[in-house]
Amino acid sequence: MSTVIEKWLGKPAGEIVDVTPDHMVITDGSGYSFTESFKNNVSEPEKVKIFIDHHVPSGDPAYARVMGELEKFSAQHNISYLQAKGIAYQYMLNHVVKSGEIIVGAGKHQTIYSVKGALGISVPDEILQQALAESKFSLLVPNTVKINLVGEKPNLVSIFDIALCFVRAAQQSQLKGLCFEFSEEIYGKFSEHELIVFMSFMSEAGATMTVIGNSDANECKQFTFDLSSDEKVVALPESFSGRAEGCRLSPLDGVKGTSIEAAFVGGYTGGHIEDLRLAADLMRGKRVKWGVRLNISPVSSEVYLQAAEEGLLETFIDFGAQILPPGDHGRMSQGPAVLGHNEVAITTGVYNYSNCLGGINTKLFVGSVETVVSAAINGYLD
Repeated sequence: MSTVIEKWLGKPAGEIVDVTPDHMVITDGSGYSFTESFKNNVSEPEKVKIFIDHHVPSGDPAYARVMGELEKFSAQHNISYLQAKGIAYQYMLNHVVKSGEIIVGAGKHQTIYSVKGALGISVPDEILQQALAESKFSLLVPNTVKINLVGEKPNLVSIFDIALCFVRAAQQSQLKGLCFEFSEEIYGKFSEHELIVFMSFMSEAGATMTVIGNSDANECKQFTFDLSSDEKVVALPESFSGRAEGCRLSPLDGVKGTSIEAAFVGGYTGGHIEDLRLAADLMRGKRVKWGVRLNISPVSSEVYLQAAEEGLLETFIDFGAQILPPGDHGRMSQGPAVLGHNEVAITTGVYNYSNCLGGINTKLFVGSVETVVSAAINGYLD
């Protein structure tokens, strides 16, 4: 009996397999460190895409230089170079990835591609370099944990809250380093938008990769998670970034009254059109609290244009929010949306280590769109 990932890769857990990816992704946020010294030919440039999706626009000379190097690299090897498209993951999902394909990149959230029935694999820069040069790379087939989702998500609870609680439970069960196998029943429990948000969090839960499919390998590790909880939570500062020891959550009541200086709605966990529609609904007829900066960044240029057509951008402006270019603005040391020293903020992003947004001794909470907008209205968490 084999797990889904073992059937996919053709070998059992613990063995080495050569993987031939269908797509390889480089961004200005990950996978670029070798471009200056890497002079070998790219074996199949048609499989490679370079995205400028993190530091847009760049407020940091170091990252402006990275963009220049990536542009040279793309020209040297005739590689697709995409900018002003938004976050690479979303563009790949919308326009490139097909069921059954394998995507490799250095970004940690490759788990998102399982939404389309594809396999995303996150690798270090040097392994990505091998894949570029040889059109294949070696991989140790991971052990699998079968994820059993029971119950139904309450209508008034955000998928963001569900995902945060799942991450905490998975970390407590020590699932790090495993492939997460979800049954196809997950498609009936979540909408496509909810599934994208949920799968974006899986690397924080410890997954090396995620797959959706049914297998009969019941002897592997099992993990059951109840979706029916109505708990609304935030991730506490320094606890949800990959640099922290573990995810620490607090019910909203536990942090009620915490003043904030800034808030952010956007990214691949808060910048989809469904998220922006919800944010606009919560903002209509209201104003951002005096002294609070609310920044909004759509996940892609397509969503940005759709939000404009639906009048959402006008609602954001009337509310007092600042609209950023599409991109991954969750961690950048300079440029739009950075924090001042000692400031407190809340974000729909997945990073909240101190100074991930530039300031020193900052405190950054992670919460749902509803929680972030409420905080922007009130000036404190509520």
